[in-house]
Amino acid sequence: MYKVLAKTKDMTELEWLKSRQQGIGGSDAGAILGVNK
Repeated sequence: MYKVLAKTKDMTELEWLKSRQQGIGGSDAGAILGVNK
């Protein structure tokens, strides 16, 4: 199950960068769990 925390379609790049600082993204999860090589 997933939860949409921010809709990025109409965000500016700056808004997107600020939202990324609020938590982890899907691309971060693999690195955190140690499954990315």
